[in-house]
Formats: sequence, structure tokens, C-alpha cells
Amino acid sequence: RLLTARSTDNGATWSDPIEIYNADLSSGYSRPFDSRLEYGNGRWIAVWSNLYIYGNTTGANNEDILYSYSDNGGRTWSAPANLNNDFATDNKHDFSADIAADGSGVWVATWNSHTSDYSQGLVYYSRSDDNGATWSDPSFLSAFTPFGVNNFSGHNRIATDEAGNWIVVWPFYSGLESANETILYTHRSIDNGLSFPDTQSLISI
Repeated sequence: RLLTARSTDNGATWSDPIEIYNADLSSGYSRPFDSRLEYGNGRWIAVWSNLYIYGNTTGANNEDILYSYSDNGGRTWSAPANLNNDFATDNKHDFSADIAADGSGVWVATWNSHTSDYSQGLVYYSRSDDNGATWSDPSFLSAFTPFGVNNFSGHNRIATDEAGNWIVVWPFYSGLESANETILYTHRSIDNGLSFPDTQSLISI
């Protein structure tokens, strides 16, 4: 289950847990994880990764990105829906979602992904210009070294200045003796999240 709680006194006290999502275990193994929450333009949106099923028709044991929204301050939430609208046919592992809003109805969500055989790692993003009601097809943001015993990517994060500029950052860790470094990658958009042409290696330690 995915739960939230609500405070109306600046965090001094909290409501009883409010359910956002309850996995349908009757149709297969399913559980939510890696949840994130954001507010913009009168709406709260929660995003999370969901392990297996929820509409996937490939029979693959993978993850997809779900979301739910609240327009009444978190009292009630919409029925969960897939944010990555290729969920029915893809067999990638989609996880580590993040989301940001510009306060005027534009939202951008990002997430990590890797192929079912772990041979390729990717970062995707999707954009909504109708306050999260619908989402664009997933767009490729960047590729990173395949996962392995000593290599893995960290959670990506996205932020905006609410003036048309967005930035995505994510770390890649290499534990190989020949490398043993952490690289922080950044991706920048100056057209309000329509594209992210700028990619830089910000720091390597």
C-alpha cells in the first residue's frame, strides 16, 4: 500500500494515514516503492514505481511508473494511473521517479530505467501541459553504463525555477578498481521542459 498523511498546522500534528494506492495482489505480485510528492497550480501529485502488473500485457516481471493526484489538499486521491504510457508493451524496469511543477500547469516527471536483461541503462522524462491530466510519450534523456555488480545509477532529481528552466541531476557510481568514482550528470532545459539538449558531467570524485 501507498499511504500519505496530512497536516493543517504546519506539521505539528498529522492526520490518520490516507490511502493513495492498494496493490491488487490477486492479479500478480505488485508493490509500490520510491514514492515522491509535489505541489503545483492547486494540485498535489504523487509518483511512484510499481513492481509488476498494473496493466502490463507482456507478462514481464518489471516496474512501471504510476501517479495519483489530489485537488483538495490531500484529503482524497484519484485512481492510480500509469504515467509512462508505454507500460502495456514495454519490458523495461522503470524506477526512481521524480516530479516537478512550474506552478502554471506544466509538470515534468523523470525516472531511471534499464532493459530487462540489464544490458542498458536509461533516463526518461515525460511532460504534462494540462496540470497532470495527460502525459507525453516517454522521451529519452540519457544513457549510462550498464548495471553490474560494481556499477549503478543513483536516484535522479528534477527541479525548475518556474520561469521555463529545468534541471535534472543523477549520480552514477562505479566501484570498479580501475575507476572507483562517482559522476554527477546534469541535463538542462530552457524551453519549459519540452527538450533537454544540454548534458554535462558536473563532477567526478
